[in-house]
Amino acid sequence: MKKTLGLVVMGLLLIVAPAVAQTVTVGEYTANPGETVKVDVAVDAAVKGVAGAQLTLDYSTVTPAGGPSLVVDPSGATYGVIPANGLIEVNTDNPGVVGVGIAATTGGDGPGVLFSIPVKVPADAAPGAVYQLNLTFAELNDIEGNVIKTTAVGGKITVASGIKPKLTVGTYQGKAGDTVNVTINADAALNGVAGAQLVLNIGNIGTVDPASVKYGVIPAGGLIEANTSVAGQVGVGIAATTAGAGPGTLLTVPIQLRADLPAGTYPLTLSTAELNTTTGDLIAVDVVNGSLQVGAQVSLTILAPDTPAGAVAQVAINVDDKAKDLAGAHLVVSFGDIGTVDKAQIRYGVVPPGGVLVANTDTPGQVDLALVSSVGGNGPGTLFTIPIRLKAGLQPGTYPITITTAELTDSLGQPITAATTPGQLTVLPAPPPAQISLGNYTGIPGGTVNVQIGVDANAKSVAGAHVILQYGDVGTVDKTAVTYGVVPTGGVLVVNTDTPGQVDVGVVASSAGSGPGTLFTIPIKLRSDLAQGDYPLTVTLVELVDGSGAAVPVVPPPAGKITVGPPPAAQVTLEVSPSTTFPGRTVNLLVNINDKVQNVASAQVTVNFDTLGTVDASKVTYGVLPSGSVLTVNTAPGEVSVGVAATTGANGPGTLFTIPLTIGSGVQPGTYPVTITAATLTDDKGQAIPAVVTSGSVTVVAAPLLGDVNGDGKVDMADVQAVILLYFTGTYDIRADINGDGKVSVGDIRAVLRISLGLPPAGA
Repeated sequence: MKKTLGLVVMGLLLIVAPAVAQTVTVGEYTANPGETVKVDVAVDAAVKGVAGAQLTLDYSTVTPAGGPSLVVDPSGATYGVIPANGLIEVNTDNPGVVGVGIAATTGGDGPGVLFSIPVKVPADAAPGAVYQLNLTFAELNDIEGNVIKTTAVGGKITVASGIKPKLTVGTYQGKAGDTVNVTINADAALNGVAGAQLVLNIGNIGTVDPASVKYGVIPAGGLIEANTSVAGQVGVGIAATTAGAGPGTLLTVPIQLRADLPAGTYPLTLSTAELNTTTGDLIAVDVVNGSLQVGAQVSLTILAPDTPAGAVAQVAINVDDKAKDLAGAHLVVSFGDIGTVDKAQIRYGVVPPGGVLVANTDTPGQVDLALVSSVGGNGPGTLFTIPIRLKAGLQPGTYPITITTAELTDSLGQPITAATTPGQLTVLPAPPPAQISLGNYTGIPGGTVNVQIGVDANAKSVAGAHVILQYGDVGTVDKTAVTYGVVPTGGVLVVNTDTPGQVDVGVVASSAGSGPGTLFTIPIKLRSDLAQGDYPLTVTLVELVDGSGAAVPVVPPPAGKITVGPPPAAQVTLEVSPSTTFPGRTVNLLVNINDKVQNVASAQVTVNFDTLGTVDASKVTYGVLPSGSVLTVNTAPGEVSVGVAATTGANGPGTLFTIPLTIGSGVQPGTYPVTITAATLTDDKGQAIPAVVTSGSVTVVAAPLLGDVNGDGKVDMADVQAVILLYFTGTYDIRADINGDGKVSVGDIRAVLRISLGLPPAGA
């Protein structure tokens, strides 16, 4: 009964606890030609109390047949499972076979690696070839020598393509205090990876949160463990039940850089990089280590001046003194819906001249700037100046300006770390427009009216102006006499008088000026036959621009007028004495005033005689005004300007100026105008004395035979009698004017008499 019960219980136990297999297994490997594989012979957990082993590993079979043999290194053989301090013997006398004997005084249990030996794949092994690793004999025994029954399972080495997978750490840039995501990337040669043991050395550059470390390539669902207990190292283990392949990011390690990290280059190295397949086989890899470059942080700031709506804001992007050898920049500056940028007006600095600047303004509210140069420059300074034309109707207020992209490089193309600070632009109310003035004027027929186009104090920073003035059929404008103001000197003035009754005048300069002031002075010479009355003046176009080319708002002027009155009674007349002369002779240009000129204290007259001759300034004299007055004479080819000033006034009539003009020796016979081009009279209070100006002329004849008054070709007593008659009748004849003083005198009678007698001139 007990026996039966015992048998039943035994039977139940056999049913409930099936037999556990005891296996000895050789691993499966993939290796490149020339690589060495550590081949493991392992036992499972069912193997207990093993104290000795006899193994024969046959590695002679290769597919396809005929391939080169594997090379076994017996010196690298090791054992496990069986406790240490045992004996191991390795025999490689037979080609393609390795025999192993292990013996110890104590036993050990599986699972584990019973035996390992390095096996080198031949360098000329064909990719895809398979070397079989067969256990032809595998006998284990316990401490008492009893055989432990096992089942042997062979393995293999598959020859890979020869391209070893590569792990790349990469190169990074950052600045102190940043978080830099360091990635370990695998290339496309990596296949069948299901686990990894990695140690990344980062040094004393910062810290890593183990929870932030992420993995890839190996399929999701695996296990990851990150260890940062060793200073300057990040150890990571990854294990999964399925395998993945490159290319891709195997590991991402966010490093929080120290806030006080100095600028420099810091190595990032993998000291351990062990990858394995789902069966635990190692995958040999090459490692390309990386680095982190921490640059001196260049500060990029925005400086925008307060600017009224409708004007141009010159926005400066500045760098500080940490900008060294700056040779390239890529910035994206966002300013929103406040205006537009004329990319042709963008300027750069800090980087030396000669660089290439490209600006893109296709995206509204944004400008994309790229600058590159072969040489670098140093800060501090303005890197870019961006002119933003503000909308005319933009509301006053503060508007943000930000740098959304900032990439700087040195002359070697190395990145320069930059930090940006947002800026702002304050928009002011639009300024009041400049009032243009025209005015009303008085004139006389034949006189000149100086029409002035003026601006008030609201005309700010004026660098250019364009005005069209219509004046009708009242006279003409000498475009060479038009002048400008407000806009600084040195500008370019253009005057067009092609359209009758209209003058089109423009000026532009490289610098700007502000009102109030006279923008243009336009002298209109009135017709001498102009009737009395009012004549309209109209400005049909007026444009002002500032130094950036932006329009300055203006209010056009109301119409003006010229009131033409009767000619003044005062007259300035030019008389030539004598009026007829010949080459080489000197005539007197007499500037006379009539009796309507009263209390004259100063006068300025300009006389034009073209190529008729020359004036000896030292012989010019004045009259009417008291002696002791100040006389000034300026001569130029074909022209003389004479002025006189006294402290008290005097009255006409009389000769104001006597100007001796010597006729040139080459002047041909004819009548030549002598014109007063300017005449100004003022009284002792500085008030202008209006006057009508009348010019004169001189007739030049061929040089006569002096003294031959009757024209018979000789000088005799008949000519003496003719000269006496001229003298008594007050008649002038150039042939009788021997001394050339413009009159026939007793001296001329004596001179003709001496000539008729064949005597030399008096005093010869």
